[in-house]
Amino acid sequence: MTTENLLLSIGAADDSYLLDAEEALSKKSAPYHSHRKLWTTMLVAAVVVALMSVTAYAADLFGLRAVQDDSPIYHNDPTVNLTGYQGSAVYQASQEWEAWKYDAYLHGKNRLLPDMDTDNVYAQHSAFSDEAKEKLLEIVEKYDLILPEKKAFFDGIYGLYDLLGESGFLPTAGNNGGYPRNGILWDDGSITNLLDAAYINGKDVYIELYRTVKGSFLSAGVRSDPDLMEEWIHTAPDGTELILDIGPYQSTIIADLPNSFVFIIVKSGTGQENSNAPITDGSMNAKGWPDISKQDLEDLADCFDYLYLDQLQ
Repeated sequence: MTTENLLLSIGAADDSYLLDAEEALSKKSAPYHSHRKLWTTMLVAAVVVALMSVTAYAADLFGLRAVQDDSPIYHNDPTVNLTGYQGSAVYQASQEWEAWKYDAYLHGKNRLLPDMDTDNVYAQHSAFSDEAKEKLLEIVEKYDLILPEKKAFFDGIYGLYDLLGESGFLPTAGNNGGYPRNGILWDDGSITNLLDAAYINGKDVYIELYRTVKGSFLSAGVRSDPDLMEEWIHTAPDGTELILDIGPYQSTIIADLPNSFVFIIVKSGTGQENSNAPITDGSMNAKGWPDISKQDLEDLADCFDYLYLDQLQ
């Protein structure tokens, strides 16, 4: 999780500490007492940031907590946003658009009719009526985002490789057991609904990958309850800091990258019984697919080339 997102989650440190440190650092020939002030100020600032990090971790204000819908439509069915952390422009825009669409659905204001053109940019984002188109543009402009206009469809991991002419940045594809291999590549480089089986530690696991380019608008969510997940920080071989979550029937991998936000759903978990966890989102545990361990999830997370994914255009 980036410092910016941490501050958005729990509130910024006292600006005076940071300003004092910046001012002190800018004085190249300061007397002894100024240097003493510098180190004291920097120590205080460091302690404040450390305490903020510990507080955020203890309060679960990161990872899945930081992408959880702030006003879920179905209060007994927790969902998380797949496009960015709370406080980001795309998160706020996505939440506003989903709320408007739900209200429009209730009042019949955004119906998809048989003779409608579903290839236009608005229909790609589920805006079918004139009112919906206006609302979508209003939200995109409000948050100073760009609306991806075109998308190309592909078949799973190897389909994306064929489309890009590049390979090796995703896990080895496994036996999908007849389940869909899908994917959408947008013209800005964002990826939605990359569905495929991945092979890890002798197991086939089913994944769903979303990559949202920062500054672009996309809207996507998934049913997931952070209360049922065990969460920890993991560093990938390329140095990328990840948030991993594992639950009885679902797991997730989150990477907040400089240019994009990557959210990977793993449709398997520990298979732990008597957890009171609902079997959601097509969990493969219930369909006879193998359970996974924390080590399996870490090894799977290590198979993604996050530096390449972040540069994808």
